[in-house]
Amino acid sequence: MNKTTKNLHLILSLIAPLGLVAVLVFWPGPIVRSLAGLPEAVQAEQALQHEQVLLKVDGISCITCRWNIQGKLRKVPGVQSAEVTSKRLTWWNPFSKTEGKARITYEAGAVTVDQLIEVIEGASDAVYTYKAYLLSEQAEKQEK
Repeated sequence: MNKTTKNLHLILSLIAPLGLVAVLVFWPGPIVRSLAGLPEAVQAEQALQHEQVLLKVDGISCITCRWNIQGKLRKVPGVQSAEVTSKRLTWWNPFSKTEGKARITYEAGAVTVDQLIEVIEGASDAVYTYKAYLLSEQAEKQEK
């Protein structure tokens, strides 16, 4: 080993333990442990209830449509997750209609289903027009 490589190894052997100490000190663990001492009312307020809704989305014709709608939904405050899927009704015909669905998990009280439908329909542009409908609970059970 040459002198430069030895010096580099020496420097790294001194810096690495400092990095480990920094991770242990600044890791979010102490912050989480300090939250445990909060009053129960504050903890209950922080634990918001999440609901899930399944919407039928008409007008999805390609993967970019799905990405567009998913991106708009994920930007809505209160939306935890949004998954938009589509499937072609006939696999052999490239011009057949597609059936799109959006499964959205959101915080109850932060956003309503009507607002989510408005966001989906607002994602429409000059080429693609989307229309969203709430699926019945029976249809949602068949999905699972």
